[in-house]
Amino acid sequence: GRPSRWIDSVLLFGFMRKHGPVPSVVTCNAALGAVGRAKRWDLSMKLLRKMCGPDRHGLPAANVVTFNTAATTTIEAACWPIAVWLCAMLQMEGLQPDEVTKNIE
Repeated sequence: GRPSRWIDSVLLFGFMRKHGPVPSVVTCNAALGAVGRAKRWDLSMKLLRKMCGPDRHGLPAANVVTFNTAATTTIEAACWPIAVWLCAMLQMEGLQPDEVTKNIE
């Protein structure tokens, strides 16, 4: 059924990381959205952490959409403080907030 589709997304993402092609930032953002819709904000935070910093585990760098998507997953889980923190982290990563970010802040 539809609720388990996010698991398929995660499995496909894992397969891509192991066998290729290398996930793009769009693919990563789609995976973040899929786990977010499943109310698994913990998994979206795990992926976001892997996309930040110097050792990104072969993943592309997080962009504004990545942070906004992760923040939205935490809002949907009623974790507003984490969403606000993600908006601050976005700027610490050298990214510029967009209209979506400003609505979260």
